[in-house]
Amino acid sequence: MIGKVDHGIRGTATMALESKKNTFLITTALALAIMMLTLGSGSAQEVSSPTCEDEICYLDIFDWADPRDPPPESGPYLPQDLTVRPGAMAVWRNLGSDTHTVTSGKTPLEGGAPDGIFDSQLMFVGEEFSYRFDEEGTFRYFCGIHPWMTGQVIVQGIPFEARVEIVEDEPEPVEEPPIPVEPVEKPIGPDIALPQDEPAAEPEIDPDPGGEILPVNQIGQENQDPIPEEFVNESQGDGQVLIIGLIVVGIAVIGVTVGILVMRKR
Repeated sequence: MIGKVDHGIRGTATMALESKKNTFLITTALALAIMMLTLGSGSAQEVSSPTCEDEICYLDIFDWADPRDPPPESGPYLPQDLTVRPGAMAVWRNLGSDTHTVTSGKTPLEGGAPDGIFDSQLMFVGEEFSYRFDEEGTFRYFCGIHPWMTGQVIVQGIPFEARVEIVEDEPEPVEEPPIPVEPVEKPIGPDIALPQDEPAAEPEIDPDPGGEILPVNQIGQENQDPIPEEFVNESQGDGQVLIIGLIVVGIAVIGVTVGILVMRKR
């Protein structure tokens, strides 16, 4: 009885596994069929392959979450096939509401894999990814999250000589007006020589009525009375008495000083 139960459980598990495998194969086949229709093989929908002559070319990404649903009217990429010149830069913009990638190579649904030439990693809503194509050739790419979303860039023609990089505009520097600086007067110190007034010139003496020019120190003395001789003699005598008195006082002081010194020695 137990053996029959085990056999029934194994049979059920095997049937479930086979069912999942069949579902996967059907989904993969359906995705391949839709992808081939999108590329224009046996489909009424024509895929445009415009040529961008600019050095910067833009490609927009739209959502295609389920391969069982019809693709967007414009395709998953707009344009899905694009021709550019060597040296041009392609810029992908995520305009959908899902996260996508731009991965170079052949989609795994066709048995391919990423070739490592370029890979945007995860691109969230509103983000951009750019890559410059310097060499000629056909570069296929797909979305790593939705591998049924595919596109290609064809590089051919005359290459660009100048290179244009996408950079953010930097604000122009604003020139500030110069700050007025008032002159500072240096304080007058001892090291600064001040202009000195020139000495006044001696006044010239007009000649007297007699025609003689007198020296300055004799001006006004021609009409003065002479000093009496008695006054001169008395002044000289008083001076001599004063000198003699000073000498006597000095001798007395010296004597007293000597006496004091002698007494201290005893």
